[in-house]
Amino acid sequence: MATVCETTRQVVLVRLESPKRRRRRRRKKRDEWEIRSLLSGASPAAWRLSRLRKTICEKGLKPESKQRHLVWKLMLGVGRVDAAHYAGLVSRGATSADAAIRNDARRTFRSDGRARRRVRDEQIARVLNALRHHSDETTEISGANRCPVCATFLFVMSELETFYSLLALRRRCPTYFATDLHGVCAGAQLVASCLAVVDKQLFDRLIINPNGDSKLFEDLCAFPLLASFFSCAPPLKEVLALWDVLFAVGPHFAVFACLALCVSQRDRLLAARNPLTLLQQRNLPPLDARALAHKALDLVPAIPDPLYALVLQHPTTRVHRREITHWRAPP
Repeated sequence: MATVCETTRQVVLVRLESPKRRRRRRRKKRDEWEIRSLLSGASPAAWRLSRLRKTICEKGLKPESKQRHLVWKLMLGVGRVDAAHYAGLVSRGATSADAAIRNDARRTFRSDGRARRRVRDEQIARVLNALRHHSDETTEISGANRCPVCATFLFVMSELETFYSLLALRRRCPTYFATDLHGVCAGAQLVASCLAVVDKQLFDRLIINPNGDSKLFEDLCAFPLLASFFSCAPPLKEVLALWDVLFAVGPHFAVFACLALCVSQRDRLLAARNPLTLLQQRNLPPLDARALAHKALDLVPAIPDPLYALVLQHPTTRVHRREITHWRAPP
């Protein structure tokens, strides 16, 4: 229903909101105001950060929140950024990984026209080459899963902010950026071990090898999701919402998110002739970030404390496979 107010210059159409829609709009404004007050309020910084983490886990951010880049940088611990330093790294030109980076950049967000218009291949190449120069080419940043991570940051923030956010993310989970990607491999193994604890029937269905080896599940399903922090799983707006929680909780949360993804598809996987194909990137259902995050948080209490400790430490410390598979019951 609408009322039309005619003036000499224009016709103004004022849409009459329903009470439900009005309450929803006011609630969103109130939540956004709360986020802004936590980012720049007068309360002690430690209290504001703790409250902000809790608010994000409970309510999340609006899909088009203008505060997201500030929230992410705060959660990652990004402080001062040096434009001159970044410009100097860019001026050094291409690295030995440039061709691989550009080849992967062309495939990033291929089916998302809006993201392709906002994030250019040249931006991805500049940021990742600069990161490699900064690391003296000792950091694994040229893998196929690194471009979606970089592009997701670029969708939300500037090139300069993206560069320093990637550096901060690497500090938070150095094993994920090691040349052998040890942290990603350990994370995939931890997903399998956690699944064996919370749902043994589903674990047995997915581990199709007679000897109980979970490597096929780890390589085909868990590894790509963890290496890209879910940025390879569309739609992008849900990846952004999942990253809100990921940065609020910590990088280890990706393991629980992957676990929740498996458990949430339990019926489909148990009924499927080849369940592993349903968990591959191209066959995944569209992400529902809020449902996935809530499911992941619900599953955490079911994880034994020693296994949870391994999940918590694997982004920063090398965890051996023997320690992880110890938690799996014999098939």
